[in-house]
Amino acid sequence: HQAWMKFKIRLSGALAHAPHFNTLAEARQAFQQVSDTMIAVTRAFTPLDQPIYVQHCPMADNGTGADWLSVDREIRNPYFGQAMLTCGEVTLTID
Repeated sequence: HQAWMKFKIRLSGALAHAPHFNTLAEARQAFQQVSDTMIAVTRAFTPLDQPIYVQHCPMADNGTGADWLSVDREIRNPYFGQAMLTCGEVTLTID
């Protein structure tokens, strides 16, 4: 319970201002925080009976790189959409 509460606080903080985002860049920044937290949640609890893939785009976040979760191994980059839909790689499989 305490582990989940820490994750819940992080998620709430990342999404607190979502209704007021004015740009796609603001939404992507919050998505990155949510993704990082959800990766930690998934590693802690392994919630599904199928593999979950941690995927990474090296160009996101101004070249620093960013991760996200997917139930599909195929890359569908949420940071760049159609412009770079397949940019990225699977860096971890959570079973």
